[in-house]
Amino acid sequence: MTDNNSQEIIRMSRDFKCCIGCCWCAGGCCQMVLNVEAPVGRLVGRIKTSNSKCSPHMQVFDAADNHLYTLWAPCCPCQCPICCEDDINVPITDPSLTQRVGNIAKVWRGCCREAFTDADSYRLTFPADMSLDSKVLCIGAAFMVEYLNESQEEN
Repeated sequence: MTDNNSQEIIRMSRDFKCCIGCCWCAGGCCQMVLNVEAPVGRLVGRIKTSNSKCSPHMQVFDAADNHLYTLWAPCCPCQCPICCEDDINVPITDPSLTQRVGNIAKVWRGCCREAFTDADSYRLTFPADMSLDSKVLCIGAAFMVEYLNESQEEN
């Protein structure tokens, strides 16, 4: 990500994996790890996929590998007029899943836009007083959610 002066301020990188990170092996050999740096060269943390039976599951870690947040996406990520004419919400919770600290929503844009374009819109919400590093990690988690949604829709 760059600022208005085209200076890179956030870098997110993920190693290539031959598999799509399905729910059953997402914590094993197919685990996806997104490294987040801000500024470039300073690791802020990582977003990692984890095993689950049905729903995409991610965990957010800081640079010291402390578990900060957990995300559980819905089992069905589709948005279509037949079954899901609403935003798809992915709550950002504390590791114990007891407190919701934010949300990533894939925004429903209507039948025509969903059916005839490949562009998606997301809305990320978090508390204003959240630390800057945590906000940057939530942005990284939104990119991971988008990647997982795209890989599920293609299969």
